[in-house]
Amino acid sequence: MSTEKLDTLGALEHRRWMLDRLLNGWRYGPVRDDRARIHPDLKPGRELDEAAKEKDRANVRKAAEIVRSVVKKKKR
Repeated sequence: MSTEKLDTLGALEHRRWMLDRLLNGWRYGPVRDDRARIHPDLKPGRELDEAAKEKDRANVRKAAEIVRSVVKKKKR
C-alpha cells in the first residue's frame, strides 16, 4: 500500500474512530480520562501528533491484514 493511500485511509479511520467516540458521549480534553470520557485525540486529524497518526495507520494495516487472510481462506 502506498504511503499516500495509507495516510488517506488513516485519516478516514481517525474520523470513524472520532464519530464512534462522540456518539458514545466522549469529548475532547487535553488529558485522557476514560471515566469522564475525555480524550486528547478527539480533534481533526491534521491536528494530531505523529504518534497518534501512526496509531490510525496501524489500524488500517491490521484491517488490511484481516481482509487478506479472509480472502485467502475463501480461495481455498
